[in-house]
Amino acid sequence: MRKVGTLTSALTLLVLGIILLVDQVAHKPVLSQVLPFWPLIILGLGIELLWSLYSVKKQKVNEEIRIDARSIALLCLVGIFSITLISQQSMQGFVQTSLGSVRDALSDKTVDLPEASFDPKDIQRLEVFSRTGTIKVNKSNSSSIVVKTKVHVRNLNSQQANEEAKNGMPRVTTGSTLRIEVDPSLNATSKITGVDLEILIPVKLALQILTHTGNVTVQDHAGDLVVSTELGRVEVERIKGKAIIADDNGEIVARNIEGDLEVKTKAGTLEVDQVKGKAILENTFGQIRASHIDESLRIFCKNGRIQIDSVQGDVEARIENGPIQAANVKKGLTLSSGTGGITVESEVGGPWMLNSSRGMVSLRIPAGSHIEFAGESNRGLVKGPTKSDSTAEGSKVTEKMGKGTYPVLVRTDDGAITLNANL
Repeated sequence: MRKVGTLTSALTLLVLGIILLVDQVAHKPVLSQVLPFWPLIILGLGIELLWSLYSVKKQKVNEEIRIDARSIALLCLVGIFSITLISQQSMQGFVQTSLGSVRDALSDKTVDLPEASFDPKDIQRLEVFSRTGTIKVNKSNSSSIVVKTKVHVRNLNSQQANEEAKNGMPRVTTGSTLRIEVDPSLNATSKITGVDLEILIPVKLALQILTHTGNVTVQDHAGDLVVSTELGRVEVERIKGKAIIADDNGEIVARNIEGDLEVKTKAGTLEVDQVKGKAILENTFGQIRASHIDESLRIFCKNGRIQIDSVQGDVEARIENGPIQAANVKKGLTLSSGTGGITVESEVGGPWMLNSSRGMVSLRIPAGSHIEFAGESNRGLVKGPTKSDSTAEGSKVTEKMGKGTYPVLVRTDDGAITLNANL
């Protein structure tokens, strides 16, 4: 009796052992590369069977040929293991490819649209309207008005995103007024999440920017400026003209304004520096900092803090809840605080009227000042500039320094008043 399968099994085990040894010693993935050739086992088994039949026939012997069950079982196990491993690798590759496609479809993408250029010869005014996205305006080095557009798209693959981004192309109306309008929400099925604009302007013209959500930055602009946004940070600097800014919720920074400035915000920090004209600032909730104002300054705040420094014109500041700090005021000064107190360190160049309902008022002025001081507190000590001791609570103090040129009137309902001439 001749058994078939023993030789193939032996060769298979020998090759498998060598491969596993190389895998461990050389740290090379030889096994995974060889396993796809598992059909060679069946081929070897067939060759062994044919050779046995040929040998029996050639020798003309009456010998029975049987398949070695143990060897066949071993070869089947090797085959099944090979098929399973290859299937897992194929499935992993499929899953990785699928996950890559899903990630590509779900990730946000930014698509740059072609630039648009306009001849500024007959343009006197530029209007920009956008619902969602940043807007940047700067000075152009070329002779044309240049508009650069970036469209943000989500839940699409790269090719689909490029096609969808075309729907974010700004609508442009030309004439004496150049109007640039972006509103991706007009299409209810749009995947566009925002459109960013960068506008380069080479000439002087009036500029108006209206946006719903997004930061606005304007730098080195020649001409009057109007900015209005509901949500986002606004930064304007080096503006050769007057500026009007309205922001419902967001930080506002305005620097180097060569004309008048008017700013209104409902919530957020407001910072103003170097204004050649007059400034009017209003903030409902947040801090206001104003410095280096060449003309008059008016500030209104409901809740927050007011800080003032270096104002050449008259100053008026009122706050319901929060302190006021002022320094280097050259002319008249009117300050009113509901709660929080008032602190002033400055020379006196005009009449002062200071009132705090609940909070201390502390003043420091130069020793050579010419003022007529009158301080009154319902519940608090009062100290004038010429005496070292404070009066009793609920009293009124009047004192004169120098020629008494400028009146300094201070009143508190509940809080001390101190005026020191030691600045």
